[in-house]
Amino acid sequence: MKIQFLSCLFIGGLALKGNTQTVTVNVLDDKSDGSCTVQHCSFREAIAILNEGKATTVQFDPNLTDDTLWLEEPLPDLIADNCLIQGGGHRGVVLSTKAAVSHGWKISATRATLKGLNFSGFAEFGMKLDSLAAFVFLLDNQFNFNGKAGLYIEGANNISVG
Repeated sequence: MKIQFLSCLFIGGLALKGNTQTVTVNVLDDKSDGSCTVQHCSFREAIAILNEGKATTVQFDPNLTDDTLWLEEPLPDLIADNCLIQGGGHRGVVLSTKAAVSHGWKISATRATLKGLNFSGFAEFGMKLDSLAAFVFLLDNQFNFNGKAGLYIEGANNISVG
């Protein structure tokens, strides 16, 4: 309950600041053509938009939740501060790999909320929070069947898992 309250405060703070540009992921392929459009916006492209400061929220089209995004390589590091990534669905959006991908995603952001994502099948770890990450809220995420660790925390500060 405390984590949900803090997350609501964080999201409410974004809304008050007027920084609520939302990007919707509408495909489950792992391609990036450099732009996010209504026809094609991959998770990889949406992360780039967050990292550039052009949006604060990424959500998945409801038709994509409870499905699998097969990564061909690790996602770009998340360095965007004050962001929300909403997977959704009963089991979340599954991030996995059929290739020998070492890890799914490295987080270096501050005040990031990640919700409804499921990391599975990576050789080393699903998600890594590095020493730059702080005040990261992980809500309703799952870490299954990863080689060394589902969630690897390397000196990060103030991490809430719920």
